[in-house]
Amino acid sequence: MRVNSCFFSFAVVILIAAFNSFAAPYNGDEFEYTQPDGSTVTVLLFGDELHIDAESLDGYTVIVGEDGYVYYAKLSEDDSEYVSTGVRYTKNNIVPVVQKGMRISQYQVQEKRKRNRKALGTPEDGELYYNGSNNRARIDASIAQPAALSDATHMKGVTLVIEFPAMNGANAINATASREHVDSVFNHPKFRGGQGSSVYDWYNDVSNGKLQYKNTVVPFVTVDREKAYYDDNCSEGYKMVPQLVHSALQKLKTEVEAGRASLEQPSTTRRSNSEPNTVMALNIYVAGRSSCEWAKGVWPHQGSYRGVSNQKITITENGITYNFYWYQMSAMGTTNDIVSSVNTVVHENGHMIMNWPDLYNYDSNNGNVNVVRNYCVMSTGTAMPNPHFRNLAGWIDVIDITDMNATLSHTANSHTVYKYTRNAKESYFIEARIRTGRSSPIPGEGLIIWQVHTDGQNSTVKAENPWPLVKVIQANNINSTQKPFVELASSTAANVPFRSGGGSRNTNFSNISEPAALYYDGTPSDINIFDVSEVGDVMTFKIGTGYSAPSSSSVVPSSSSSLILSSSSSEIETFALRPQIIEGNIRAYAKGNAIVLENLPQETRAEVYDLRGKLVYYTHSRVIPMQAKGMYIINISGKILRVVVR
Repeated sequence: MRVNSCFFSFAVVILIAAFNSFAAPYNGDEFEYTQPDGSTVTVLLFGDELHIDAESLDGYTVIVGEDGYVYYAKLSEDDSEYVSTGVRYTKNNIVPVVQKGMRISQYQVQEKRKRNRKALGTPEDGELYYNGSNNRARIDASIAQPAALSDATHMKGVTLVIEFPAMNGANAINATASREHVDSVFNHPKFRGGQGSSVYDWYNDVSNGKLQYKNTVVPFVTVDREKAYYDDNCSEGYKMVPQLVHSALQKLKTEVEAGRASLEQPSTTRRSNSEPNTVMALNIYVAGRSSCEWAKGVWPHQGSYRGVSNQKITITENGITYNFYWYQMSAMGTTNDIVSSVNTVVHENGHMIMNWPDLYNYDSNNGNVNVVRNYCVMSTGTAMPNPHFRNLAGWIDVIDITDMNATLSHTANSHTVYKYTRNAKESYFIEARIRTGRSSPIPGEGLIIWQVHTDGQNSTVKAENPWPLVKVIQANNINSTQKPFVELASSTAANVPFRSGGGSRNTNFSNISEPAALYYDGTPSDINIFDVSEVGDVMTFKIGTGYSAPSSSSVVPSSSSSLILSSSSSEIETFALRPQIIEGNIRAYAKGNAIVLENLPQETRAEVYDLRGKLVYYTHSRVIPMQAKGMYIINISGKILRVVVR
């Protein structure tokens, strides 16, 4: 994404600001920054509203200096801050001797994030919404049992535009779009302009018409103080934002209760027993452009309104008293800016009206990275939501294919999906996606296989469940099951989907493929998808019996050594005649309740089957614990061994 800015006065520490930047993540997005002399430089942004880093196009960290120009950066002595090298970043600059991709310490990143979370009233772990079974139940200690939402397809939010008594300098330029234009951007069916469509259009499309989401754009309000007061000299964090929201709601209250404005019965939820009618979505626009650097002053973000001095504004209309809590704040900028902001507004409203969590990782500096990327709006980009979220919302038809033997077809980008289920918590979703419509932003086309575990979460890695809630299985095996948070790198993203065709395409996903179809505890899933077609409007694949040859050195035994066995004595005796020492002096024998493999070459995998032909282990391990007694058949690079565990 390329955005433009005019020059703002920034303090010494970083991080480039965009007037139409919001609380969705940046993953190397291009940003064209205009300096005091009118020259422009393009930088890459990484982060979200709580912390962001900026780099030159060739990967060097940059900051904005006190004079408003962009400089190459280095780390302070304690790695806690970026400081200027004194070398200005220009299009034809000689780079100082610094390391590419420098980052301040992870401890300092987390401290900055904690301070900003506290100021915005959001939990530190980022898990604001999702509880694994009901996507509308927010996780927050202050919340009582959430009110159940009806199956009605209509939702309504409130959009509030804040103006200031005096607008000057950069903020005077096209400070505010008209109320009619804001209404069009949110509500008009088939509205088109800039980079996207209306917010209504987006939710209508991805829900297959099952969600009609509109906003009441109330008359603009003018707060008592100038914008500079709420920016608080661009001091650390969002200190004055609660007062800004409080003041704006007070102005709106006066207008509504005087009959000059109406909330028009917005959708509500029961946040607690004392707040039974909490407006589900409050979209706030601030007139003008952001005047401070990242995460300072009145900067675009998502937060919660908790009042000022223990007082909260409520608005009573037609006998109903409305409370306010979750909101998202954006900078109005120009007319075109608000149009282009739709892409991020749909992400933030995904939090507020659907209670979907972020699927990008907050701790990327610590080696924990994004395993969804542009394949879902709650990660990065604006593609349709992942099938797990759409299933929870009731927007798609789910066809269970567990233990099925069939040739299946799937219409790309449709409102159906296949599901292979392990249990209520862990499953695979399978769908075809191509770069059209609401899937235009996706980095690769083909059969997408999603792995879902409802005890996981993508934003932070936790010791008790170090796996994602949602992950895209990469057909090129970049993010293996053993490393669930390995990055979906942009350089390899085009190879992610399963598909046939040129290059190193993968058409097979099974217990013995690469990547292997293992659950997060290492148990083989027994799913077997093979013969995936080329990319098209309709894609086909097979599931069930019959393995396509895997790409690894491991191969399935031929029909002459079938592993679909009975437990008859003749079968056992037949396998007993097979040698237990094969090429390379590999030996297999039972020791206690385990199978021991001697002389197994490094990185060679062993496949262990029971007598029903079910794969029970697929491992590099030389000691394999067995949970049941009996005979097991071991396949090592096409060589068959027999071991009895007594």
